[in-house]
Amino acid sequence: MGVGLGNKSLRMGLGTSGRWLILAQFARSRQPSHFCTRGFEDSSSASIERAVQRLLRLLYAGMELPSEAINDLIPSKEERNREIYRRYVEGERAVDLAAEYRISLQRVYKVIRMGKRNQW
Repeated sequence: MGVGLGNKSLRMGLGTSGRWLILAQFARSRQPSHFCTRGFEDSSSASIERAVQRLLRLLYAGMELPSEAINDLIPSKEERNREIYRRYVEGERAVDLAAEYRISLQRVYKVIRMGKRNQW
């Protein structure tokens, strides 16, 4: 004789350990697929961007944001180049300008050619 449990049945003639095994299998088959043990919750993100945002929030929690953007871009050399071109046109030698600005002579000549094209 058995007790009906959906498509599973518990046989009364089984020993205690057999009954527990069948009950455990029944219980496992009835757990929802989204069940997670505490601490192992699903933390997947829909995209890489969301995952990166979450990671950055966790890493930098409690830190103050800087008042200005921090980057390592080289500042524009346009003013320097205009000055080099102007001084060259006024008669200074390219070798002296290269030494003063700590750049190569080839770079000075390149700046001069750019200055002629742009008519600084």
